[in-house]
Amino acid sequence: MALRNILLEASQTDHRLCCQFLETTPVQSFFKDWFNPDYFVCQSVASPCKDYCGKAENRCGSAYWRKHCAIVARMMENLALERGESSNMRKMWHAAGLLHDLDYLKAPHDQYGRFVGESHPLPLAVMLQDKGFPPFLILAILEHSPHLELSMSSQMSAALIGCDEAATLAAFGDDLDTIKGVPSAVIAAIPRREVSSLATGKRRHNIRERMLAAFDKLNSPKSSFPVFS
Repeated sequence: MALRNILLEASQTDHRLCCQFLETTPVQSFFKDWFNPDYFVCQSVASPCKDYCGKAENRCGSAYWRKHCAIVARMMENLALERGESSNMRKMWHAAGLLHDLDYLKAPHDQYGRFVGESHPLPLAVMLQDKGFPPFLILAILEHSPHLELSMSSQMSAALIGCDEAATLAAFGDDLDTIKGVPSAVIAAIPRREVSSLATGKRRHNIRERMLAAFDKLNSPKSSFPVFS
């Protein structure tokens, strides 16, 4: 993917400059403005997203995704703190969690007939690039989407995949305490568990496997990733 190659090359920039960018960018305001209920409508009602969207109103509205992104952001910040990341890098991990699914409802990748280039998370990645967001943060957002089948370029990318899937499983009603390999910092960020039947069988299994693989990869040395974030 050309965009990913460009971002990988640009990610060699001094990460301190990237963290300074977040200090002057109102990420929280950006997040709130983007999730404007008047702007978002579920694009998948006519052609339901595979497996679950269209079956449950809460997943097809901005409230679910606002909550999901906020939970993933808390998981990411907790995980960064547990792993001893710097305060600036914790802000970066938090921002990745907060922003990672902002364009899903507007451009769902699992809507029938939608091209990959115009679906989540490509529009978000391009927009963040245009606004000057750090390249390795955008890389993590690109790589968290399983349909793109991209390898993890950084520990932050691995963390985002794991936290994203963990938050999804928690929304499905899974007790993450019973799943070996989920960091305690991630579990601590879950506000409460809600029983749901949105995903069963193979899909739930695949989410668990991807989550655990990401958390396992997270424990690899930073030098094993193309981007040392």
